[in-house]
Amino acid sequence: EHLPMGGLVIAEGNDLSDDILLKYGCNVPERLSGEAAKKFASDTEMDVPKDELEFALMRFALAAGVPILTFCRGSQMLNCMRGGTLIGDIESQTDSNIKHLRDSSDPEYDSFRHPIEVKPKTPLAEWFGDSLGEDGNDGKTLMVNSYHHQASKDLGWSLVPMANSPDGLIEAFYDPRYDPKKGQFVVGLQFHPERMLGDYPGCARCYESFLEACRAYKDAQDASA
Repeated sequence: EHLPMGGLVIAEGNDLSDDILLKYGCNVPERLSGEAAKKFASDTEMDVPKDELEFALMRFALAAGVPILTFCRGSQMLNCMRGGTLIGDIESQTDSNIKHLRDSSDPEYDSFRHPIEVKPKTPLAEWFGDSLGEDGNDGKTLMVNSYHHQASKDLGWSLVPMANSPDGLIEAFYDPRYDPKKGQFVVGLQFHPERMLGDYPGCARCYESFLEACRAYKDAQDASA
């Protein structure tokens, strides 16, 4: 009988809680406090029960080789679990001129896009290959949504970048042992492809590739049972 998890997806949520980061031996980022923290109150609040559950699931998935696809906060969690570090607040701790998080009342909250530069010969370049180079595109730029005030800083072990925004922030990364046909898939995306499915065909392809890996992983577990 195969393991009770065939794949793991972790997406958005509040900032990762200090207690759970410390419990799992992760680096704790510098935090906003006072009035500054109120600016992103819905994000800087912490949901410890959610973190307890998702960190435990992530630890199991990493140990068992389960395919993992993460977005936004989930990608930050993945990086931390691999020993990476976080930027606690982009606006106050970097020189970025990109507004990575807008108030939910902003009319452009969902429609805002900023560019990212995709690295060649990566899964991201593969998924979005037919869109890179279209309409005067330089062959390496995508326009993505943005809902985060934190970001991955230094990547953890066996994680390499797939894309950066113009301010240098990491917008996508993966484990280079990536091979969906063999059930190997560990990917972190800072943006939300599910919220921009109409922008690029590649937004759906990342899910298709993940599901291919999940099927291959389950088949391998069934064969060894």
